[in-house]
Amino acid sequence: MKCFLAGSSRLAGDFVAGHAQGPDDQYVKFYNLIQEADAMDAKAQSNQALAKYLGSANRFATLQKGYPEWNAQS
Repeated sequence: MKCFLAGSSRLAGDFVAGHAQGPDDQYVKFYNLIQEADAMDAKAQSNQALAKYLGSANRFATLQKGYPEWNAQS
C-alpha cells in the first residue's frame, strides 16, 4: 500500500507540473506512464503498475476536461 501511495503522490506532483505544458505534451507524458506500467506489469510488479495505470487514467480524464475540444472526433 505504501508503494501505491508514494506512486500516486509522485503522479499528482507530475501532473501539476504538466499544466505548464500544452495538451500534446501532456498526452505524450501520460502515454509514457502507460508504457512504464506495461513494463512493470510484465515484470510482475503489479502494484506499481496499477498505480501508474490509475494515475494515467486520472490524468487523461483531467486533460479531456481541461481541453474538451483537443483531439475531438468529428
